[in-house]
Amino acid sequence: MKLNLETMKAFLIKNKTYVIIAAVFIAMVFVLMTINQGDSSTDAKQADSDEVITVDETTPDTATEDTTVATNDLQVDAYPAVNELVNKYFTAMSTSDIDTLLQIVNPLSDEEQTQIQQKKEYIEGYDNITCYTKIGPEENSYVVFVYYEIKFININTLVPGEIPLYICSNEDGSLYIYNDELTPEVDSYIADIAAGQDIVELIGSVDTKFTEAQAADPDLKAFIDKLSGTADQAAADQAAADQAAADQAAADQAAADQATADQAAADQAAADQAAADQAAADQATTEDGYEAVDETVYASETVNVRDSSSEDGSKLGQIYVGESTKRTGVGSNGWSRIEFNGETGYVMTEYLTTEGVTQEIKYLSSTVNLRAEADENSDKVATAYEGTKVTRSAKLDNGWSRISFDGVTGYVKSEYLADTYK
Repeated sequence: MKLNLETMKAFLIKNKTYVIIAAVFIAMVFVLMTINQGDSSTDAKQADSDEVITVDETTPDTATEDTTVATNDLQVDAYPAVNELVNKYFTAMSTSDIDTLLQIVNPLSDEEQTQIQQKKEYIEGYDNITCYTKIGPEENSYVVFVYYEIKFININTLVPGEIPLYICSNEDGSLYIYNDELTPEVDSYIADIAAGQDIVELIGSVDTKFTEAQAADPDLKAFIDKLSGTADQAAADQAAADQAAADQAAADQAAADQATADQAAADQAAADQAAADQAAADQATTEDGYEAVDETVYASETVNVRDSSSEDGSKLGQIYVGESTKRTGVGSNGWSRIEFNGETGYVMTEYLTTEGVTQEIKYLSSTVNLRAEADENSDKVATAYEGTKVTRSAKLDNGWSRISFDGVTGYVKSEYLADTYK
């Protein structure tokens, strides 16, 4: 019988779930191992751990060093310090005592720590621990095949298992469980031990006991099947989570790309609009040389409105000081185009301002009638008495002014307005 070398290597080094975390069913690993059992004995009986195989149980206290080194027989519970470390390890595993494990297992990753804590949910403890030990390849090192039996919560039958540990010594002589990559020399040494007849038979016997335990306890069998399915589901869930993360990353990238494209489109639209506005502004300059505008302006003094941009143009009327009008164009010839009584008129630009003209405070020097228009024949809208304070908003060139007081607006002759009243 010969144990597949690469399988053992993976078991010892790469599958740390079994080596350090003491996976839920480490014994299940052996079901998957490539073991040629054609030559194995069919007379194997269920027995205690030290009865699984015939070994030399001579301890280092009674055996000579030369004999131990020469034969390196498998020793059963022969090294008290090793047994103490292994028992401390399994006690810490059963209670998820990470602090203790960090002291005796080197190294112990964050992922492994998380797995240990998860095992506490269904592992009650470990019993019947037995250490099958061989001298290791380095000074004061040991290759230990630990037999144990797991007690699962709410399962009566103990489940047999076996885990190989590589135990090394610190500088102070204390022992620890080595959990890192092995050198090629150490790897080869341990692989040779694992291929030995004694180890193959040990593993085979544990596998047999594991199978028998399931056959004897349907609850255990159902629990193992469920736990195995849970592991498969966990792997599927992780794969789904990884895919979801990849999908989200792709979606985020697509969104970022879309945002970049949208911004580029917005920038281009803004540039196009600016160009269109400029073109419209250029187009707005009409054939008669006026730049199109749309704004309210005020007369800075009473000014004539003409039908063309010339002092020779026909007079359409006047706009008075402070009176507002709509300007539609500004010419380079010094004239502005305005809207006047439903027509297009022209006024010299120098007499227009975009700011409201400051209104004047005046006083009536005589009692007068307030007219609706700047004409003595116009309707009277009110009587204004001597000394009344009024606001003049326009001074007409025909000798009249537009005034307001007490909410009434009308026209009086300018000669009746004074700057002060005594």
